[in-house]
Amino acid sequence: MSAVVGAQQAPVLNVPGTAIIIANPGGKILEFNPAAEQTFGHTRQEVLGKEPAEAIVPPSLRDAHRRGLARSLAIRGGARHGRRVEIRAMRADGTEFPVDGVAAVCE
Repeated sequence: MSAVVGAQQAPVLNVPGTAIIIANPGGKILEFNPAAEQTFGHTRQEVLGKEPAEAIVPPSLRDAHRRGLARSLAIRGGARHGRRVEIRAMRADGTEFPVDGVAAVCE
């Protein structure tokens, strides 16, 4: 567990079956819980410090992902802020699959 997540938040990261990925405003992964490891096929250590676009976003969607992230950070949210959306993701072996995701900008 990183310094980003304190003792109070640690139980949230360990919700069974819920993949949780926490990235900083610079777009680098700070936390990748055990369910995310199982879902995406990466170990936590493999993805820490990487952009989610590099680790779990299919190559054909990476530019759009980066633009959306930049837009969300610039306006501190946006139309999809805190809302569940279905997106395409990619496992470590390159297979693509649909996921429900929620993104939120936190201070």
